[in-house]
Amino acid sequence: MNTGFQKRKGGPRRDLMARELLDCAAALFERHQAGKREVLARVSGIIKAGIAAGAFRKLDANIAALSLIGMCQWTAWWFNPKANKSAADVTAVVAELGVSALLARNGNANGRAPHEIILGIRHELDRLDELMKPGKPG
Repeated sequence: MNTGFQKRKGGPRRDLMARELLDCAAALFERHQAGKREVLARVSGIIKAGIAAGAFRKLDANIAALSLIGMCQWTAWWFNPKANKSAADVTAVVAELGVSALLARNGNANGRAPHEIILGIRHELDRLDELMKPGKPG
């Protein structure tokens, strides 16, 4: 089946994941979809709150959320723990890119230093991670 994607390093892994998703039970698939919708809603909500507070640029919060989520998820396909960059190094770069993409252009983000904003976002992402664990209400 030609999906339009070129085969690249990691391609079989991506293909396997797609096949597994198609083969899973309908209830599990719906749970997976619901989880994705929940993450999108929460990340969009954080972005909307940042826009309302003047910390983030005025942009479409859903598109921004999808872009950030995609950027974070894509690391699963290219990150190599045997390479010369650690997971912490990659995380720091991805977090910095995400935050800087959202920050208001006036540069002061309501008087908070960039590292304070990053810490706040990381805290919210940790909360999301906990909420998305199996068996957690949310």
